[in-house]
Amino acid sequence: MPSVVGLLEERELAARVRAERLREEADRVLAELAEAETEWREWVIARQRVGVVLTAGPGDALVADMPAPVPAPVPVAVPVAVAVVAARPGRMVAVWVQGLDVRVLRENYRAVVEVLALARGADGLATRSAPEIAVALGMELTKRNIEGRVRHTAKRLVERGWLVELSPGRFRLADGPAAAS
Repeated sequence: MPSVVGLLEERELAARVRAERLREEADRVLAELAEAETEWREWVIARQRVGVVLTAGPGDALVADMPAPVPAPVPVAVPVAVAVVAARPGRMVAVWVQGLDVRVLRENYRAVVEVLALARGADGLATRSAPEIAVALGMELTKRNIEGRVRHTAKRLVERGWLVELSPGRFRLADGPAAAS
Protein backbone atom coordinates (compact mmCIF):
# COMPACT_ATOMS: atom_id res chain seq x y z
CA MET A 1 0.00 0.00 0.00
CA PRO A 2 1.48 3.37 -1.06
CA SER A 3 1.99 6.01 1.58
CA VAL A 4 -0.22 9.08 1.71
CA VAL A 5 2.81 11.36 1.63
CA GLY A 6 4.13 9.54 -1.46
CA LEU A 7 0.81 9.99 -3.26
CA LEU A 8 0.74 13.68 -2.35
CA GLU A 9 4.30 14.13 -3.61
CA GLU A 10 3.38 12.49 -6.95
CA ARG A 11 0.41 14.82 -7.40
CA GLU A 12 2.50 17.83 -6.37
CA LEU A 13 5.14 16.92 -8.95
CA ALA A 14 2.52 16.47 -11.68
CA ALA A 15 0.95 19.83 -10.83
CA ARG A 16 4.36 21.57 -10.84
CA VAL A 17 5.27 20.06 -14.24
CA ARG A 18 1.92 21.17 -15.67
CA ALA A 19 2.34 24.69 -14.25
CA GLU A 20 5.84 24.97 -15.73
CA ARG A 21 4.58 23.82 -19.15
CA LEU A 22 1.77 26.37 -19.05
CA ARG A 23 4.17 29.12 -17.91
CA GLU A 24 6.46 28.36 -20.87
CA GLU A 25 3.47 28.50 -23.24
CA ALA A 26 2.31 31.79 -21.70
CA ASP A 27 5.80 33.27 -22.11
CA ARG A 28 5.85 32.21 -25.76
CA VAL A 29 2.41 33.73 -26.39
CA LEU A 30 3.32 36.98 -24.60
CA ALA A 31 6.51 37.30 -26.66
CA GLU A 32 4.53 36.74 -29.86
CA LEU A 33 1.96 39.31 -28.71
CA ALA A 34 4.70 41.87 -28.02
CA GLU A 35 6.08 41.35 -31.53
CA ALA A 36 2.61 41.76 -33.08
CA GLU A 37 1.92 44.94 -31.10
CA THR A 38 5.30 46.39 -32.10
CA GLU A 39 4.59 45.67 -35.76
CA TRP A 40 1.13 47.22 -35.41
CA ARG A 41 2.58 50.41 -33.85
CA GLU A 42 5.14 50.63 -36.67
CA TRP A 43 2.35 50.47 -39.26
CA VAL A 44 0.40 53.17 -37.39
CA ILE A 45 3.50 55.40 -37.40
CA ALA A 46 4.08 54.72 -41.10
CA ARG A 47 0.49 55.66 -41.90
CA GLN A 48 0.77 58.84 -39.84
CA ARG A 49 3.95 59.88 -41.62
CA VAL A 50 2.44 59.22 -45.04
CA GLY A 51 -0.55 61.33 -43.97
CA VAL A 52 1.75 64.21 -43.02
CA VAL A 53 3.59 63.99 -46.33
CA LEU A 54 0.36 63.83 -48.34
CA THR A 55 -1.19 66.81 -46.54
CA ALA A 56 1.88 69.00 -47.12
CA GLY A 57 1.41 71.52 -49.93
CA PRO A 58 3.76 71.91 -52.88
CA GLY A 59 5.35 75.02 -51.33
CA ASP A 60 6.18 73.16 -48.14
CA ALA A 61 9.56 71.90 -49.39
CA LEU A 62 12.28 72.05 -46.79
CA VAL A 63 15.11 74.49 -47.34
CA ALA A 64 18.48 73.58 -45.85
CA ASP A 65 18.83 76.80 -43.84
CA MET A 66 15.23 76.86 -42.59
CA PRO A 67 14.07 74.83 -39.59
CA ALA A 68 11.81 71.96 -40.51
CA PRO A 69 8.14 72.62 -39.70
CA VAL A 70 6.69 70.49 -36.96
CA PRO A 71 3.74 68.62 -38.46
CA ALA A 72 0.48 68.56 -36.58
CA PRO A 73 -0.31 65.11 -35.25
CA VAL A 74 -2.53 63.09 -37.51
CA PRO A 75 -5.45 61.51 -35.63
CA VAL A 76 -5.17 57.76 -35.50
CA ALA A 77 -8.32 55.80 -36.13
CA VAL A 78 -8.35 52.63 -34.08
CA PRO A 79 -8.94 49.64 -36.31
CA VAL A 80 -12.37 48.19 -35.66
CA ALA A 81 -10.85 44.73 -35.27
CA VAL A 82 -8.78 45.95 -32.31
CA ALA A 83 -11.81 47.33 -30.48
CA VAL A 84 -13.84 44.20 -31.18
CA VAL A 85 -11.09 41.82 -30.05
CA ALA A 86 -10.37 43.90 -26.95
CA ALA A 87 -14.04 44.03 -26.01
CA ARG A 88 -14.63 40.28 -26.15
CA PRO A 89 -14.72 38.61 -22.72
CA GLY A 90 -11.62 36.66 -21.83
CA ARG A 91 -9.35 38.72 -24.06
CA MET A 92 -6.26 40.56 -22.90
CA VAL A 93 -6.42 44.22 -21.97
CA ALA A 94 -6.17 46.41 -25.07
CA VAL A 95 -3.14 48.67 -25.38
CA TRP A 96 -4.34 52.27 -25.18
CA VAL A 97 -4.03 54.24 -28.43
CA GLN A 98 -5.47 57.58 -29.47
CA GLY A 99 -9.20 57.23 -30.06
CA LEU A 100 -9.65 54.01 -28.06
CA ASP A 101 -12.62 54.28 -25.73
CA VAL A 102 -12.73 52.89 -22.18
CA ARG A 103 -15.74 50.80 -23.24
CA VAL A 104 -13.41 48.28 -24.93
CA LEU A 105 -12.18 47.23 -21.48
CA ARG A 106 -13.81 44.45 -19.51
CA GLU A 107 -16.00 45.62 -16.67
CA ASN A 108 -13.44 45.21 -13.86
CA TYR A 109 -10.75 47.13 -15.78
CA ARG A 110 -13.20 49.81 -16.87
CA ALA A 111 -14.35 50.28 -13.25
CA VAL A 112 -10.78 51.02 -12.09
CA VAL A 113 -10.25 53.53 -14.91
CA GLU A 114 -13.58 55.22 -14.12
CA VAL A 115 -12.74 55.47 -10.39
CA LEU A 116 -9.51 57.27 -11.26
CA ALA A 117 -11.30 59.51 -13.76
CA LEU A 118 -13.84 60.49 -11.09
CA ALA A 119 -11.07 61.03 -8.52
CA ARG A 120 -9.33 63.41 -10.89
CA GLY A 121 -12.49 65.43 -11.36
CA ALA A 122 -13.73 65.37 -7.77
CA ASP A 123 -10.78 66.65 -5.77
CA GLY A 124 -8.01 67.29 -8.28
CA LEU A 125 -5.96 64.54 -6.63
CA ALA A 126 -5.49 62.16 -9.50
CA THR A 127 -3.74 59.33 -7.66
CA ARG A 128 -5.28 56.54 -5.66
CA SER A 129 -3.88 53.48 -3.89
CA ALA A 130 -5.28 49.98 -4.36
CA PRO A 131 -7.17 50.11 -1.02
CA GLU A 132 -8.68 53.49 -1.96
CA ILE A 133 -9.77 52.11 -5.33
CA ALA A 134 -11.23 49.03 -3.62
CA VAL A 135 -13.27 51.24 -1.26
CA ALA A 136 -14.49 53.34 -4.21
CA LEU A 137 -15.59 50.14 -5.93
CA GLY A 138 -17.51 49.06 -2.82
CA MET A 139 -15.24 46.09 -2.13
CA GLU A 140 -14.49 44.70 1.28
CA LEU A 141 -10.91 45.52 2.31
CA THR A 142 -9.42 42.04 2.20
CA LYS A 143 -6.02 41.02 0.91
CA ARG A 144 -7.72 39.06 -1.88
CA ASN A 145 -9.64 42.12 -3.08
CA ILE A 146 -6.79 44.62 -2.71
CA GLU A 147 -3.90 42.51 -4.02
CA GLY A 148 -5.63 39.96 -6.19
CA ARG A 149 -8.21 42.13 -7.82
CA VAL A 150 -7.49 45.86 -7.64
CA ARG A 151 -3.66 46.00 -7.61
CA HIS A 152 -3.37 43.27 -10.27
CA THR A 153 -5.90 45.08 -12.46
CA ALA A 154 -4.20 48.45 -11.98
CA LYS A 155 -0.75 47.01 -12.78
CA ARG A 156 -2.13 45.45 -15.95
CA LEU A 157 -3.64 48.80 -16.95
CA VAL A 158 -0.23 50.42 -16.33
CA GLU A 159 1.41 47.87 -18.67
CA ARG A 160 -1.14 48.70 -21.36
CA GLY A 161 -0.88 52.50 -21.15
CA TRP A 162 -4.21 53.27 -19.45
CA LEU A 163 -2.72 54.15 -16.04
CA VAL A 164 0.56 55.39 -14.60
CA GLU A 165 2.12 54.30 -11.31
CA LEU A 166 3.84 57.48 -10.11
CA SER A 167 5.16 55.96 -6.90
CA PRO A 168 4.87 52.38 -5.67
CA GLY A 169 1.19 51.65 -5.14
CA ARG A 170 -0.16 55.05 -6.29
CA PHE A 171 -2.03 55.01 -9.60
CA ARG A 172 -3.47 57.71 -11.84
CA LEU A 173 -4.82 57.94 -15.37
CA ALA A 174 -2.14 58.11 -18.04
CA ASP A 175 -1.96 61.37 -19.98
CA GLY A 176 -3.69 59.96 -23.08
CA PRO A 177 -6.73 58.40 -21.39
CA ALA A 178 -6.98 61.39 -19.02
CA ALA A 179 -7.18 63.79 -21.95
CA ALA A 180 -9.73 61.61 -23.69
CA SER A 181 -12.05 61.30 -20.68
